[in-house]
Amino acid sequence: MKKGTITLGFFVKVLMAVVVVLILIYVILPFSSKTIYRQVNCEQSIVLRSNAKVGALDGRDYLPLKCKTEKICFSLSGEDCNELSDTEDNEVINEHLSCNEDKCSDGKRRVMEVLADKLRSCHKKLGEGRLNFISNSYKGSVYALICNRFVFDDEAKEKLGDIGGLEFHQYLGRKADGDQSYLEYIYPRWKNPNKVIEIINSFKEGNVENVEDNSENNKRFIERVKSIDPVDWKIVEPERENGYMILASITEEEQGWYFKNAKGGAIGAAVLTGGLGLVASGVGAPVGIVLIGTSSLVAGGITGGLMMWHDYNGEYKYASPVIMPYDIQSLRGIGAYNFEIAP
Repeated sequence: MKKGTITLGFFVKVLMAVVVVLILIYVILPFSSKTIYRQVNCEQSIVLRSNAKVGALDGRDYLPLKCKTEKICFSLSGEDCNELSDTEDNEVINEHLSCNEDKCSDGKRRVMEVLADKLRSCHKKLGEGRLNFISNSYKGSVYALICNRFVFDDEAKEKLGDIGGLEFHQYLGRKADGDQSYLEYIYPRWKNPNKVIEIINSFKEGNVENVEDNSENNKRFIERVKSIDPVDWKIVEPERENGYMILASITEEEQGWYFKNAKGGAIGAAVLTGGLGLVASGVGAPVGIVLIGTSSLVAGGITGGLMMWHDYNGEYKYASPVIMPYDIQSLRGIGAYNFEIAP
């Protein structure tokens, strides 16, 4: 073989390698680096704010969170979701679903997988509850951080089935990272997902109190909670207008922290007053369980999230990320009139 032929072949390979590198630099890496930058910037701002209080000196008000609510469109058609749009610094993430059968189980399973990962990443980003990221200006109320908002395209709204509360918690109990399930990671010390049945039944048995809001709507919600069958509790109904959000909450309130300033409106709130040991007991166990929701699109049911509050050394209380309907009434339902990020 001639030397010139070898040299030409070598340079062709080098040229191809250069082309591949250029593609990575100009196409893939900018998107990846932008996403990574936003994530790191957000996490660092949370850490900085949580460490801005030293004794009587409190500088948390001067350190804004540099986070963006992540927007997700679950699409069966391949088209965009009408409710969401890109902005210059916050693009919509399109999750394309597949549906090979009438019940669309593949698409539904993918939705649960994505939501489980987003709950976990939200909890991790917030320091797993160990960081007090509340702004000093809002220390007298519940402060919420919206990590994600997600909606469904028209085809997904039509074909995807609802995701039940028991079904989703069982999925979290099966999905694991190492030796620990997502369920126990996101909601510390909760090992058995089937305990959610006992929690709902405990609400039904009357171990529940109303929030400060005594509106007729909230009274009706309480009555519905007391009569609901656990299988009629939905976490996600794809056709719900405006979609859903994943949010975590924090408060420094000493008393009434789980319903401070709650007004209900279209959303109801029920506070579990007995049976807190159903999930776990001892150090690290939940100190409060609140069911926040609204009437399901199915008669007799409810849709909403189960908030589990944990106490951190008596300094503040933190509720792990939860899925809730995306609307202002949901925030008011937990008493969160203050929140820093939303699409």
